[in-house]
Amino acid sequence: MPEPLVIGNATIQLDRWPRQPDGPLRAWDTADQYLIDELGDGDPGRLLVINDAFGALAVALRRHAPASWNDSHLALLALRHNLATNDAPPDAVTFVPADSLPEGRFDTVVARYPKSLAFWDDTLRRLRPLLAPGARILTGGMIKHTPRRAYELLEEIIGPTRTGQGWKKARLAVTEVDPG
Repeated sequence: MPEPLVIGNATIQLDRWPRQPDGPLRAWDTADQYLIDELGDGDPGRLLVINDAFGALAVALRRHAPASWNDSHLALLALRHNLATNDAPPDAVTFVPADSLPEGRFDTVVARYPKSLAFWDDTLRRLRPLLAPGARILTGGMIKHTPRRAYELLEEIIGPTRTGQGWKKARLAVTEVDPG
């Protein structure tokens, strides 16, 4: 059985998809854990999760009824499976495919960096008009997989960005919307 994600007093069982019961890889990493911890227990308002490969973020944050915006059908299947595994209703998270736009304005965004900088650039440009005034964007990834340009794009397209200290080989950035 894969190692569960433990956040505070909650234990979340997650599988990669397609499921491989004896597979050695986890469906989450320390960047997911760091993002969830950074978000904290407060009310994030309307919440959007971006690039959540196996649903670790969306399942952990399901009490906030987030929208999950992703370009992978496998991510949708993993999200559905992991919601069911954790006794959450299938509508606890709204999945939005990347070729569509999430509806409304979002107060908080929690995102993982994608592998493609061109995709990241496109995502940020499409995200910008969906952000409420004063929105906060938390982005994270494993340090060795996140090029400096990913942070630069956040700053150029969204607004002032500050990076935090690395933690267990993961790093976060917090971006505030530049109203201009």
